[in-house]
Amino acid sequence: MANNYTSFSTIVPMPNVPEKDLEDWLGAQDDEIGCEAFCDGESLWVRSNDGDAGEAADLIMRALERFDIDGCVIFEYANTCSKLRPGEFGGGAALISRYEVYWTDLEWFIESTRKLNHLPPVIN
Repeated sequence: MANNYTSFSTIVPMPNVPEKDLEDWLGAQDDEIGCEAFCDGESLWVRSNDGDAGEAADLIMRALERFDIDGCVIFEYANTCSKLRPGEFGGGAALISRYEVYWTDLEWFIESTRKLNHLPPVIN
């Protein structure tokens, strides 16, 4: 039997946010956030070896909104498998602002690049 994992680790700078305020806010979040999240000085560290990338991205977006932080955060994730099975590896990324989360993944990138460059269909 194989196990699939989604892994990520992102540090989000939280300038001018007192660590105590960030800790209190994190403590008030739902326990089911799909990842580890904690304060690291004036930063929010979101990570997991087997987490929910969507829940983590939503948490980051809520933090940016709550503390009125402009700018975007790059959030990357990797999909892996405990066995070397074709099609079980990949990943993607999100661009997160306090208003929206924009997603992309490896399959979208490959298909978009193929079409843009007028390449033949992928055969595997």
